[in-house]
Amino acid sequence: MRRQRGSAGEFLNVTWPGFVGVLSAMAPGRFAASINQAPMRRRWRTPMLLWLDYVLNALAGLRSSGRLPPEHLLRHVFETCTTFDEARHRLETAPVARPVLFLLVGTRSGERIVIEREETSVRTYRDDTVFANDWREPHPTWRPRACGAGEPVENNIRRRSTLAAWSGRDANDFDWVTAPVLNACTRLSVEMCPATGQVTVAGWEADSGSAARVTAISTFQQAV
Repeated sequence: MRRQRGSAGEFLNVTWPGFVGVLSAMAPGRFAASINQAPMRRRWRTPMLLWLDYVLNALAGLRSSGRLPPEHLLRHVFETCTTFDEARHRLETAPVARPVLFLLVGTRSGERIVIEREETSVRTYRDDTVFANDWREPHPTWRPRACGAGEPVENNIRRRSTLAAWSGRDANDFDWVTAPVLNACTRLSVEMCPATGQVTVAGWEADSGSAARVTAISTFQQAV
């Protein structure tokens, strides 16, 4: 986790060495946001040609001249946007190099949205802001991505349903990180509260049922 700063102020970036974008971050007193992988365009129905879909979707993103990769756009938002509304507007309107899912939360009641972005179009949802790696309204021309076992469509439905059923914190931190949200692909889980300036990150080992390391940082404290 890195403390970074732009013209709009400080933010805490959950990242790793050498990565120049933002996938999950929190700006104290302003907002927090994260990225989920969006579905990719389905060009082939044959399972044997799935690899070709991955290649063509990746190439399309590289050829998007003048459009920011989503992780670079999100870093720009944290560096330059001073309010939740300003961040929302930027994430909704700036052209992006590839489809992406943004989750944005603010410091006041009701400031919580999911933004579904294609390269130049947007769908914003202010209710039911639990999401996985598929559009709110699935479409046959898009191939959902998945983390864990099972078919992608069912996998995403199970993960969304599990998160939506969570009734709030019990006694343990990260008690919402249970199967199928927790799966063989899980490496990090993050809790962020821009109102209090608190970020808590848990690292998970493969095939582990408990967090291997938990780091909590606030804007007024060092890592503990």
